[in-house]
Amino acid sequence: MTNWIAVDWGTTNFRAFLMDKSGEVIDKITAAKGLLSVAEGEYPSVLHNLLLAWEKYQFTSLPIGMAGMVGSKHGWIETDYLPTPLSFESLPEYPLEVRLPWNSTAFIVPGVCCTNPFNFYDVMRGEETQLLGLLALTEKKALSVILPGTHSKHAVIKNGILQYFTTVMTGELFSLLRYNSILAKNLPIQINNNEAFLKGVEIGYQSPFNIAIFSTRTKQLFNQISLDSVESYLSGIVIGNEVALLPDSNHYYIIGEKNIAEKYQKALSYVNKQSSFLDGDSCFLAGMKIIVSQYIKRGWK
Repeated sequence: MTNWIAVDWGTTNFRAFLMDKSGEVIDKITAAKGLLSVAEGEYPSVLHNLLLAWEKYQFTSLPIGMAGMVGSKHGWIETDYLPTPLSFESLPEYPLEVRLPWNSTAFIVPGVCCTNPFNFYDVMRGEETQLLGLLALTEKKALSVILPGTHSKHAVIKNGILQYFTTVMTGELFSLLRYNSILAKNLPIQINNNEAFLKGVEIGYQSPFNIAIFSTRTKQLFNQISLDSVESYLSGIVIGNEVALLPDSNHYYIIGEKNIAEKYQKALSYVNKQSSFLDGDSCFLAGMKIIVSQYIKRGWK
């Protein structure tokens, strides 16, 4: 195993990790160069320009693995969606090679599709790599997983096989309601109010969503919530509603950023559900390390 590069290329952000042979991070590059800011055909040049910061590490000679929306229809090149049930042991067999400007190759990890428990088609890109890493880090074969975010994912893994997952637009809904609805207009500076958050969790967990969210308005009108805590209350409602949709499990693993994961852990604890947190980057890199090592063994060029 040589040094290598892992790239998490999403809709709004680009993140690259320079890794050593043992899988430790040497350096990291973060840029607001997601899909929304890259024109068609410019992905190779954008990657090259961003990685120039690692010229002293001879980045043009290193294996590069990429995952996320870079493999979408509007990304560098569209990769197939692998259907569930999906064995994570087989995931390293499917990366799609792309030619780089410096006469080398990188690969893009394909996404995954399924029919979720509500009988709708569902898709993910990038989370599959984090789930592979989660299996490696926990050394477990059966997991119920929450991946919070703009489009939160609930994934069920049994015997090392991804059975299905569900997308819940919690993050995007919160943003729309907070900044583009009557529920939270003309508010003062907001504070982090744990009591208001948990009250929101309770309401969101027990009530129909489109009824629960209007209580954000009425509780202000009748002085049942302080104006500086409206955001906490609304956040509790959307997360509580998501928690109510989780598949049954005795324990949930939460993959993501610490701040948002803590909210989910508070919400789960409030409704008597157990959880553990793992950092999203750690899971992503653990998964990518497995895929890169297999890619090198197959004769990376």
